[in-house]
Amino acid sequence: MAMDPISMSPLPLTGGIRPAQALQSDLAGMLREGRIVAGEVLDLLGGGTIVLGLAGQRVQAESHVDLAPGDRFLARVEHSDGQLVLQIASTLEGADDPLLAALRSLAGSELDARGVFELLRDAGTPQASLPQIFQPEEGGAGLAALVRQGGLFQESSVRLVVSDQAGPWERGLAIDALARRILEDAGLQGGKDSSALLTLVRDTLAHTLAELATAPGGTRALEAALGVRAGLVQALGPHVLDPDRALLRSVLLSLDAPALEHAGWLPWLASLLGEKLDHGERALRRRALVQLLQQDFKSRLLARLQQEQPAEPEREAGDRALRAIEAEQLRNLARAKLGEPIHVGFLVPEGRSAANAHLLVPPRRETEDSEEGAASGEPGERLTVGVEFSRLGPLSAEFLMLHDRLHVRLGVARPETITLLHGELEALGEALGAGGRELRLSIAAQRPEKADLAGADLAYLRDHHLMDLSG
Repeated sequence: MAMDPISMSPLPLTGGIRPAQALQSDLAGMLREGRIVAGEVLDLLGGGTIVLGLAGQRVQAESHVDLAPGDRFLARVEHSDGQLVLQIASTLEGADDPLLAALRSLAGSELDARGVFELLRDAGTPQASLPQIFQPEEGGAGLAALVRQGGLFQESSVRLVVSDQAGPWERGLAIDALARRILEDAGLQGGKDSSALLTLVRDTLAHTLAELATAPGGTRALEAALGVRAGLVQALGPHVLDPDRALLRSVLLSLDAPALEHAGWLPWLASLLGEKLDHGERALRRRALVQLLQQDFKSRLLARLQQEQPAEPEREAGDRALRAIEAEQLRNLARAKLGEPIHVGFLVPEGRSAANAHLLVPPRRETEDSEEGAASGEPGERLTVGVEFSRLGPLSAEFLMLHDRLHVRLGVARPETITLLHGELEALGEALGAGGRELRLSIAAQRPEKADLAGADLAYLRDHHLMDLSG
């Protein structure tokens, strides 16, 4: 059982803060018993009434604590005589540890992926600026692109653009971006078969570029574009019966050299060619890196807040979403310091809505020391995916990928869902074993743990308490 990072000693304060107005539903839902929140005193109205800033909202409250405008604090949510009370436990000043100080500054800002999506959507944010929802038929390449463009890795992307260095994620994102550009130019993005076409284009790009990489000497981006176009036309086939594939093949055949330059392929190809790129065209690669950075969710959100000047409700929602992203970034930094698995939240479709999904990736050394890997003497890759479905209940899938086999353990909370999965076991096995590895699949009745948004299970906070309530 995880230890609580917050000391449960009695509170040293005799007073607290009581909200003096009805709270909006999203704020009321956040102020649950025992939760730690961060607040700021915005104004004093006299007679013990103050105006607080909580989660981006202004709240009038009755204060029994000596506070001044500008004071920032952490408080624990309690209920006394049926009323909500914020018991102040510490100010946000004077933390010796920079990471602890940063964690304190964003305490209470947590939101899961669905919470961010609904917050922005309800505030009127355009669809193009909302977080993306992963479509399972896009496969692992689509998930990898979504994870890398979900906002948590934006700062590392900025550093790579500034230093003009290659990142381990750059190739996958560049292939994904070019494949999507090709479908968009043909008017096929978002169609019913677009995921299958996207996979075909991605695979063909990767194969064609691998062949170009074996050519001697430097390569010009335009020559590579012509080679990629030819590879795609060949992959689509000369007698295409599917209308979407026929349309894509026709569009590709119409692209001559000037059209390819105008279509915007060259920066992506420059990124993918790397050291094989002709030295005089290295500036094209930087353009691709900048475009990758602009596609990041956090970058899109920042651009909208700074350049589009949205209405006040959308601006406040955007500010809350940014704080939530940065809070998760800090928690992942704390996890990394002590070798805990990183956590990435994303959305998956569930009917007409979306469900929260969580990706947990342990450090490689933990994977290599795993029981299965140690027994065979071979390294492997481990990750866990959890989804919070409303109808099926919470599900988790623990994956261990070794050289020639894949271990998958499904954790299921509801008995009826276990029965349903057993009925689909053969089809599920075929889908998971499509990569040619031997598959070992099992289902266990267990209640998957929910993501720890508030960081209560962080090992870092077991050594460095977020709040000291010991008096």
